[in-house]
Amino acid sequence: MTGFDPPLHLNGFPGLTICSLDDAARFLHEHQHEQHAIHNRAGILRRLQVAITPADEDDAAKAFIGWLEAEGLLLRSAPGQPDKP
Repeated sequence: MTGFDPPLHLNGFPGLTICSLDDAARFLHEHQHEQHAIHNRAGILRRLQVAITPADEDDAAKAFIGWLEAEGLLLRSAPGQPDKP
């Protein structure tokens, strides 16, 4: 997995779409000083940056999504659409 299908939309970041592992790493790096980015941010960022094999990429993507969910940042649907369960 080199990308997210469908792309990820984040709560509190209108207009931001995460489509790839590079996008995810960039988001973590650019928002490292915000409160939500403190918990396990460095570990997730490292996994995204060093993922080489498809299995590594899949694990890194799942870890990023899990982190977003734990931080309450993951929107279940695109902005302007009703949330999916």
